[in-house]
Amino acid sequence: RPLSGDRGRRALTAAASGAYTFARLILRLILSGLPMTTIRQRDTAGTGGRLRNFVLLVFVAGTLGTSTELVLLGHVEDVWQWVPVALLPFSLLVVAWHRLDRAPRSTRVLQGVLGLCVAGGAAGLWFHYAGNAAFELEMYPSMAGWELVRETLTGATPVLAPAAMIQLGLLGLTYTYRHPFLERGTAPADSPPGDSPAASGRAAEEM
Repeated sequence: RPLSGDRGRRALTAAASGAYTFARLILRLILSGLPMTTIRQRDTAGTGGRLRNFVLLVFVAGTLGTSTELVLLGHVEDVWQWVPVALLPFSLLVVAWHRLDRAPRSTRVLQGVLGLCVAGGAAGLWFHYAGNAAFELEMYPSMAGWELVRETLTGATPVLAPAAMIQLGLLGLTYTYRHPFLERGTAPADSPPGDSPAASGRAAEEM
């Protein structure tokens, strides 16, 4: 149930302040890993790298906005409602770790968390639909068929709202697809692109 009155204004102010502070921290950590000379010059110095970083920033912005909205809507009434409230900010922390770690392990963990976001969004769709359907059947036990589906989809709880988590999860997985950090034996961030063992091996084969 949406907050209202003085309580709503205080919650809005506190949430906005907390979201601003959290966003500054996360963006600072993430942007610290955006130099265009890391791991693979062909990926991070070119169009592909810029597009990958743009996708990441869109994911961060969407996650911050969705998390803030859930808090303001009071989406914390039971354990299941806490899942997106906790999972989305946690995914941002994993993103920050991934950008600082620059290794396959953190990238794989990030992919796992993003997969949980997709699964959580799918579960949310079911819970919202089932809750609305149960309410409609309690009010009108004889309702069935398309009428029940229509009233369920337009009920008090927004059935399709959890799809935002699916979208964010898929967006994040798009960012991690064939990410250069997944390559084992990569060079440090301040090394030339050809200094990685993989690049040295290819150079030796070409000779």
